[in-house]
Order: sequence, then C-alpha cells, then structure tokens
Amino acid sequence: MVQLQFELVNQNYKPFSEYLNAIQPKYVDMWMEHVKTIENTTLSEEIIYFLNYPTVPIKILVFSSQWCPECAQAVTILDKFAKINANIELKIIDRDKSPELYEPFMPNGDKRVPVVLFTSEDYYLVTTWNERSALKFQLMFTTLLEYKGKDKELIFRELTTVFNNNSEALLDSIIDELFSELVRTFGVLNYSTRLQTALS
Repeated sequence: MVQLQFELVNQNYKPFSEYLNAIQPKYVDMWMEHVKTIENTTLSEEIIYFLNYPTVPIKILVFSSQWCPECAQAVTILDKFAKINANIELKIIDRDKSPELYEPFMPNGDKRVPVVLFTSEDYYLVTTWNERSALKFQLMFTTLLEYKGKDKELIFRELTTVFNNNSEALLDSIIDELFSELVRTFGVLNYSTRLQTALS
C-alpha cells in the first residue's frame, strides 16, 4: 500500500490556474492551444453523467513539465473533469522541482511525464496513468517499423504527419483512458473498507 507524504504534496503542488499562469513564455502558446482545444471538446453524455456521480473525494496528482505537450493535453483534460465535480481535486507538481515525490513513480525508472496518480483523500495511491495513450504508442511503433533504418528527420516528419492525421482519435483515446482510471478510482474508493472504517 502506497501513501504519499501529505507535507511534501502540499508544499509542492499547484492548482491548474496557478500552474498555467507560471508557464514560461516560450511554452505558453503550446499550453493555450491545448486549453482551447479541450474547452471546445464536448464530452460524451456517458462521461458527463458519471463525472457528476462520485461522492467520495478523489485527488489527482500530475507530475508535469512545462515543455511537454502530452502534459499540457492530459492536465487540461483532467481539469475539465475536475470542474464538473467538486469532489475531484487536481494538483499539479513540477517533476524537476520535486524529485523526492516524483522518483518513486518514474515509469520503468525513466524520467518521463506526465505521470498521473489517482489517490484517495488521504493520498493512498489507487491507480496511475503515464505518458501517452495506447493508441499513440501503437501509431508510433507502426510508423517506426515502417520507416526502420530511414533518416531520423524523415521519421520525425512522418510521425508528425501521422499524429496530425489522427488528432481527433488520439484526443478521444486519452480522454477515454483518463476517464477509465477515474472510474476505477471511484469504484475502489466507494467500496473501500479502509475508508469506511476510518469514517465510522
């Protein structure tokens, strides 16, 4: 059972609005592009219905980096979720400024972001999500295999084209994956004997 340290989390996190306001100028356009995209994205009726349901507090901690487009996308999606239900609280932690918090959750021991932790109100870890959606990894691997041995710049251009051509599907995939982890978290917490005992 993993429980994050209250003091370290509370000393190092920022709410979304504060984190966004602190973005370095060279990354602001990239973040605002994701913010605008998510603001204009309509969630499915199923997702909206469920997001109004959780009655137990859920904390979502995101280890992020300002330069990271996947972070910008995941954080803005999670912020949209959190705005629907006050029981869902989003906290963003800079990976490089909080190594003591981040390092235990490094995917495969690598310094990758984003890393999303879904926890109870008292910071017991329930589940995690990191880096990219399965669909994005699939598109990456398929393209890399197709262009194996080719010039790196050509591969990069082709990956960019593939991602742009599948942008809507990629956005849907990350929304669905983050939503699924939120559903899992609520299910675990809603039927938690530990929490029921603590609250009784």
